[in-house]
Amino acid sequence: MKFLAVIMMFALGVSTLCGAAYFRSDANGNDKSGKVIIKALPGELNAGVFTWVKEEDRDATITFSAKNRVTSEAWSTFQYGFTAENTGKVTVSFGAQWTKDPEKREWVYIDSIKLNGELIPNGDFAKTYKKGEKWLLEVFWIHPKAEIVEGAGLEGSKAIRVNHDARISQVFDVEAGKTYTFTVTVKAAPAPEAPAGK
Repeated sequence: MKFLAVIMMFALGVSTLCGAAYFRSDANGNDKSGKVIIKALPGELNAGVFTWVKEEDRDATITFSAKNRVTSEAWSTFQYGFTAENTGKVTVSFGAQWTKDPEKREWVYIDSIKLNGELIPNGDFAKTYKKGEKWLLEVFWIHPKAEIVEGAGLEGSKAIRVNHDARISQVFDVEAGKTYTFTVTVKAAPAPEAPAGK
């Protein structure tokens, strides 16, 4: 009986893990037009600098990551942000956390993105267009493997399926001394189906 209980607990843990993921968002003030130094606001997400860029560029970067996994059963909303020390442009990307094995990098659905309480441009992902065989988002840059999924949103609207590698991002104009707070609604998503023959 004890052995059976251990097996059941293990199976439950694996099931929970497969239906869960860590949300992540990165802010980068290193732009060809100039550098914007940014400071993370206190909040519910872990915050650190980009350790993979030159040390002199790190004060213009923040990587935000959720402390706990989101599940596929319910939507979670995260608030996080930064203060800009000077005026310029900051690129913010939205995805999920890194793991060493690319095949194990988890996926999330994003329902909407707000900035200072208001939807960012196309923050509900309603405006799309087709280029070749790929649907794209207006205003956003979207990775080729990120997907616009009809009906996957909070109220049956569109959602975006992203992970660490397959992200969406948008460039924001910021002003010195101002605070920028993002509100993002997410839940865990299944991995996309592999194309036939792969």
